[in-house]
Order: sequence, then structure tokens, then C-alpha cells
Amino acid sequence: MMIVRAAYDLTQGTELFLTYADILLQYEERTKCLDKHKFICTCTLCELDRAEPAAIRRKRKLLLDKYQEKYRFIMLEQINQNPKKAIGDMLKMVTNIENTYKESGREKYRLGLIEPLMALSVLELFSLYHRTSQMDKGQQLLKRLRQSLIVTPTGDDRIFLEENRQIFACLFGVW
Repeated sequence: MMIVRAAYDLTQGTELFLTYADILLQYEERTKCLDKHKFICTCTLCELDRAEPAAIRRKRKLLLDKYQEKYRFIMLEQINQNPKKAIGDMLKMVTNIENTYKESGREKYRLGLIEPLMALSVLELFSLYHRTSQMDKGQQLLKRLRQSLIVTPTGDDRIFLEENRQIFACLFGVW
């Protein structure tokens, strides 16, 4: 028996996710993990991924692999040496990943953006904007991040806000 507790009241028909694989993995990687359990997942995320052309998924995977393998470490060095170039390069990377979703017309469950936006936008870019008194641009990046994290039919992102409350309190006073 499994007991699941909700952080807030759920409306009828709300889909709950109890994953067998990390939802931040790309579709092909999640599918390999699920093969061990001998079933094909039909959750909204997997259905959306499956409906996308393989070429778009491959393109997104290449961009995310590039980010993982080398990009984020190079950017950390560039932030201190040339902040303007670092901002431009980081925004270009995020935009390129975002465009893979736009190519397929996908507006929901754009989970491939989460790690790059959190690492680049929140941790580095946002603090860089904060240090250079460009708070409005930093706030726009946080809004993009929040939109990428909406994973409920009603667009609820309270979990994201709760997990990142310290960042917002420190930089904005209150969020």
C-alpha cells in the first residue's frame, strides 16, 4: 500500500506523477529506464515527447548535451572576465533550446529548459543582472523559468516557489 499526501487540495481529474524515471531526462533516456519495467508510459509528458518529431528531440538533446558537457563550466569563467558576453552567450543557449519546443508547437511541459534556466538564469544571469542593477531583466528570466516549471493542468507552480523562496526573498525582499 502507498499513502500519498498532497500539499494542497486537488481538484477531480488532477493527474499525479509517481515516476519510474527522472522526468528531467530526455525522452529516449526515460524510455530506456522504463523498458526495465516492461511498459510504455502514457503520461502527458511522454505522450507529448512521443508526438514530437525525432529530429527535434535529437536537436534538443544535442543542445542539452553541449550544455552539460562544456557550456556551463565555460560560462562560469566568462561571467567574471566578460559579463556582457557571458549574458549574450547564456541567453543564446537558452533561446536555442526554447526554439526546439517552438518548432514543434509545444507550449507545455518544456522540461528540457529547467536545468539550463535554473543554472544560467537564476544562479548566474539573475545574480549578474542584480549586480548590474538590471532587476527587470532578471525578473523576466524568472518568469520564463516559472513558465517552464508549470507541470499541473491549472498552471500551479507553488512547489517551485517554495523550493526557491530564499533566492527570491534575498533578491526581491518578498516574492
